[in-house]
Amino acid sequence: MGVDGSCGAIDSVFIDVGPLSVAGSAVATADTVCSGTQAVFTLTGNTGNIQWQANTGGGYTNIAGATGNVLQINPTQSGTYIAVVTSGGCPSDTSNALSVGVITVTAPTTVNDTLCAPAQPI
Repeated sequence: MGVDGSCGAIDSVFIDVGPLSVAGSAVATADTVCSGTQAVFTLTGNTGNIQWQANTGGGYTNIAGATGNVLQINPTQSGTYIAVVTSGGCPSDTSNALSVGVITVTAPTTVNDTLCAPAQPI
């Protein structure tokens, strides 16, 4: 009991309000690349920590070490890429999806690779 005969309790709660997660906008340098050549993705207008993910047919998975605003990769198969952005304890936000088609370049083959002089290749 308090000095004046009344009961009282004090409780305090600390609330940390962080900024909402904002994915921003993602762009790619090209939507088609040759197998093994570089594709570059850039994320702008985001708030929070970035984790790039790829889906090449089995669902989205994190790309190891891909946590910056710019992602440079050399894809060997077509896929879709997104950036997942998380700010503090707030729910994550996902960027627009970027699809990249990969063209497989096959090695050339020769036919009749022996010539008799003075023949010329055609």
